[in-house]
Amino acid sequence: MVKKIFFFGSLLFLLLLSFNAQAQPLSAESVVEALKKGLPPARIAVLVTQRGVDFELTKDIEAKLKGAGADDQLIKAVRDASGRIAETRKLQRELKDAQEKAKGEAAKELAKAKAEAAKELAKAKQDIQKEIDAERKKAKEEGQKEVQKAREEARKDALKNVQKEIDKEVQKAREDARRDALKNVQKEIDKEVQKAREEARKDALKNVKQEIDKEVQKAREDARRDALKNVKQEIDKEIQKAREEAQKEAEKELQLAKAQAQKQLETERTKMLADAKKQMEEEIKKERERVRKQLEEELGGREQRPKPGPKELAEVTRGRALLKRKDFQGAVKAAEAAIAINAKYDDAWQLKGEALAGLKRFQEAVESYDKGIEVYRQDPVLWYRRGLALEDLGKYKEAVESFNQALDIDPGLRVALIFKVQSLQKLGSHAEALKTVDTGIQIDPDWTLFHMRGDILLALKRCDEARKSFDEALGKNPKYLLTRQGKDEALRECAAR
Repeated sequence: MVKKIFFFGSLLFLLLLSFNAQAQPLSAESVVEALKKGLPPARIAVLVTQRGVDFELTKDIEAKLKGAGADDQLIKAVRDASGRIAETRKLQRELKDAQEKAKGEAAKELAKAKAEAAKELAKAKQDIQKEIDAERKKAKEEGQKEVQKAREEARKDALKNVQKEIDKEVQKAREDARRDALKNVQKEIDKEVQKAREEARKDALKNVKQEIDKEVQKAREDARRDALKNVKQEIDKEIQKAREEAQKEAEKELQLAKAQAQKQLETERTKMLADAKKQMEEEIKKERERVRKQLEEELGGREQRPKPGPKELAEVTRGRALLKRKDFQGAVKAAEAAIAINAKYDDAWQLKGEALAGLKRFQEAVESYDKGIEVYRQDPVLWYRRGLALEDLGKYKEAVESFNQALDIDPGLRVALIFKVQSLQKLGSHAEALKTVDTGIQIDPDWTLFHMRGDILLALKRCDEARKSFDEALGKNPKYLLTRQGKDEALRECAAR
């Protein structure tokens, strides 16, 4: 589990990047295929929440998903995502109904405009007919006046000629001739009046028709323009409203997905750290005892480790129990009690440093480890713990030096080598990190070190060598998912070149 601590942050970051690079909604086939390939339903549920789906969850599809291994969490995530599709389609239908409604209202407005234009046309026809009747009446009156005038003039002439006592025959001829002339005059007057009436009627009808056509055309254009303007405004409002609601919903879903993903990551990280810490404590304890015995045999009388008394040993034992229960403050007090009894007891200083690190007081932890090192410099665990505290302070260069001290005392202390590589990578010293990993592989060719080697080679853009290192790790542990993902990343890097 110790090796998982180092890789968790960097490999999970790469995994999130690969997920975010895709923007298309998931299909039902892709979800089933992911389940069949062994991808955890919880991870697929996160993808469904982030990217959505392009299908509605029917009973048949739900049965397929469950048959492929989907749990209730994944089914809920798919149902929520498909519900958003239904809402989007509902919005589209409402927009279409609004458009149809606007078209109907525009048609009604146009029909109303036509009816009003027809009324205006009928009224104009009535006015024209009245004007024609008035013209006819006026022409008739003028014709009658002209006839009356002609008759009076003829009568005056006849009276004048009667006095001359012209021959009756001549008088008769004159009267006949005058009568014929009056008839011809009346006919010509009637023809001229009729012609004038018809021309006046034609001109009036023509002018009225042109004016009516203009008014109708203008009314049609105004009605159409107003109807289109109103329809466009309503459609724009509906579209803007739909966009705003969709954007708010998408932002809400994105925030929820991020919060859920972050919570899941924190949970997994906490569990992994707890398991790794427990295993690491056991390994360090065994390693420390082994190194102590070895150093005591090799050093002989050169540097003897101080022997603890029963009281300080009891306080340290009590402090270890408190530390295991995560009572860091209590562990600090127990360590200080042991130090008060015997300030030359290096285990007491180490216990205090571990408890202070648990309280996030890393600088004080470094000072406590330094006190222990002053008592006994040959303890690799003190140097290793000191390096961890320096790394938490962001002092990676000093942390590397502390890890080197631990490895000089015990080259087989694998946890010191792992965290040294981590600090080197944070310093950007990938070449030196690769050299350190290769040294560790020569001592212990564990799959974890091959996985680390693959990560470093990826950072150095040596994708083919990275792929081979991941293959070595999979050959020793084929079930580790992050190693498979690292190999896939290496293959994509090589294919992109």
